[in-house]
Amino acid sequence: MIDTAVRTVTVTDRGLRLSDGRILPMFSGAVHHWRHDPADWPRILDAVASLGLTSVDTYVPWSVHDRGDDPPDFTGNLDVARFLRMVQERGLYAVVRPGPHQGAELLDSGLPMRVVSDARLQALRCNGVPYTLPTATHHIRVPSYFSDHFLAAVDRWYDSVVAQLAPLQHPDGPIVAVQVDNEHGYFFQSHPYALDYHPQTLDAYRDWLVRRHGALDAVNALYGTAWDGLEDVDPPRDAGDEPEVRRLDWLRWREEALRITLRRLRDGLCDRGLDRVPTFHNDFPRLDTPLDSVALERSDAVDVAAIDVYAARPGAGFVADIARHIAAGSRLPWMAEMGAGWLAMPWLLPMRVGPADAELVWLVALLTGARACNFFMTVERDRWYGSPVDRHGNVRAEFGGLLRRVMGLREEVGLDAMERTAPVLLVENREQTLRREARATLGGLVPAFSAQMPFDFQLTRLPHADDAAVRSFDAAVRAVLDRNSVDHDHASSSALPDLSRYACIVMPAAEVADAAAWERLREAASKGASVFVGPQLPVLDGALRPHGFDAEGITVLEDPDALQPLLPRPPFTVSEGPVRLRHWSGPRGEVLAAFNHSGEPCVATITAAAPAELASRWNDAVGGGVAHPALTVTMPAWGAQVWTVSR
Repeated sequence: MIDTAVRTVTVTDRGLRLSDGRILPMFSGAVHHWRHDPADWPRILDAVASLGLTSVDTYVPWSVHDRGDDPPDFTGNLDVARFLRMVQERGLYAVVRPGPHQGAELLDSGLPMRVVSDARLQALRCNGVPYTLPTATHHIRVPSYFSDHFLAAVDRWYDSVVAQLAPLQHPDGPIVAVQVDNEHGYFFQSHPYALDYHPQTLDAYRDWLVRRHGALDAVNALYGTAWDGLEDVDPPRDAGDEPEVRRLDWLRWREEALRITLRRLRDGLCDRGLDRVPTFHNDFPRLDTPLDSVALERSDAVDVAAIDVYAARPGAGFVADIARHIAAGSRLPWMAEMGAGWLAMPWLLPMRVGPADAELVWLVALLTGARACNFFMTVERDRWYGSPVDRHGNVRAEFGGLLRRVMGLREEVGLDAMERTAPVLLVENREQTLRREARATLGGLVPAFSAQMPFDFQLTRLPHADDAAVRSFDAAVRAVLDRNSVDHDHASSSALPDLSRYACIVMPAAEVADAAAWERLREAASKGASVFVGPQLPVLDGALRPHGFDAEGITVLEDPDALQPLLPRPPFTVSEGPVRLRHWSGPRGEVLAAFNHSGEPCVATITAAAPAELASRWNDAVGGGVAHPALTVTMPAWGAQVWTVSR
């Protein structure tokens, strides 16, 4: 555990609390200082401050500073301490990201080639072949975070980099948060049997497995095996490896391994003196296994588990799902990389992201619950285009002006002091998700970036009727919520939030559910929440043992449409179509936002539960007026509007 008594910065659900008691809203701009001429740093930082951002976010890349046997170089454009002092001089704060992995379109993802080329520390595929990842220029062999050789190399890097950063922690310097590694979720590889089969990882897995079940004899009894010692325990390598519970344990181990790894790296930073500010980790936008951001926070491996989001306008609905998830359970709902511009990489699909994309995506994120955002990249650099600020510190009128408007809107309407109206919680049944993922096959194919491609290698999963039923139920519930303009949060059954916040809770279920999560649902029902599961009552616990799930107080829905008359009545509804609403309220009043998730203009009728006047705060072309009881507006394609509400 980290000694929080030495902390000068702590986490709140609205931002970071500084040593003088002020809450710092965490809206930062990514600036890669080493990619710019130090002569441009003052102009760049002035530009960032002019956009209304509070902080600067920067990597401290291992491979850039450390070129070999000599001490790492922190001079010239690599003088991160000088850069951070310039940040402080402008009244800005800083978030630092010292790795070991950075990504950032760097050669070898920011890991020194001499390190990752060492065969002793490379992560292994299920067939024993080193796992490779496409980077900015070539494929690298990624490291195993359980390798003693890799961890020793990281320790040497931490010795150097923490010496540069620790003296600059708040209040002596601008640093208010430190990242623990970057996007560590198996290097964008979500396939359960792709990696890591490194010998030291497997040693840790075997120890964990025995601790989980109490003894090797218990493991043998559960699996139907006859292993004599830990060294005999063999992990599953494909969906064909039976029994199923053995594969489910492997997936649970993969989640736990991330927590073990990040806790070890966090301790390495804190033990060297980078211990006065909160730690965070961020990963690619995936809500299911092997990632579990809220469970990562609950393990105290890091203070905040943030999520990265890059999307054009058609992806704004998915951005909303991400925001709902972190809004439900995170200590600070933080999008640690919110796309601003786009990366130029020859092996990725081309995507032209313009100001209209940013407008919809940024507003959807903020108005669906994200309380903190880092705009990546705020300042353009090599392998990146379309940023609000160019590489010399000139603010671009369209992107820069838009970001300034978004930050101004947040302050103008008092969003930081408001709460979003989200009376429904939709729960991911994590046990069902694990079953689905554990059915994945490989057949010799170990794809890179499986979760980042336009398809998620669904063809590698063996189909099952339960999966189809649960997915259909989940989609139908979302459709009912949308038709009735009822906003909702999202959570995983593995890390449920405070259920007292919700009037209605829904969890898709087939055969399997977690018994502890089920008891939380029953407790919520006993305290007055309406709790629904469907399409059936589960009969197996997470270890696939028969379990009698007591349904007292819980309604089993075969047809999600039956949910409609039972939902809470929202303050505003919108006519059926592609427009979605968000409602916020607080001491300074109310805010209503509307988003058209369609490439065509549409006419929307907004009906108020009580008479209300809507004053435009964003798009004058859409306008406002009195909803008594209804107001009809024309929303442009992919358009957004924000109103303040008076009664």
